[in-house]
Amino acid sequence: MADPTVSVARAKELRERGATVLDVREVDEWRLGRIDGAILIPLGELADRVGEIPEGPVICVCRSGSRSLLATRFLLRAGRDAVNLDGGLLAWFFDGEPLVADHDHPSVG
Repeated sequence: MADPTVSVARAKELRERGATVLDVREVDEWRLGRIDGAILIPLGELADRVGEIPEGPVICVCRSGSRSLLATRFLLRAGRDAVNLDGGLLAWFFDGEPLVADHDHPSVG
């Protein structure tokens, strides 16, 4: 079975329908730039904090899509409806989608 991976366009559709965006990067990466409304649970903390993720579909995100693929696989094994953003925040950013940050110039790091 192939890993569920979605394009930026599909992730936007899912997000508009209420899917949770789960960012699995580290705090310092998160501060540089993130998808507005995303929740942060670093990959290394996911097993202990999975209960913090709202019910319903989840879009897993990291910088390039590698860590978020691991998170997606974990969530699927846990019985959650999860997909991985193909290309991660790099794809999101280069597709012209906005990021928010803790400063004036968001970036993907």
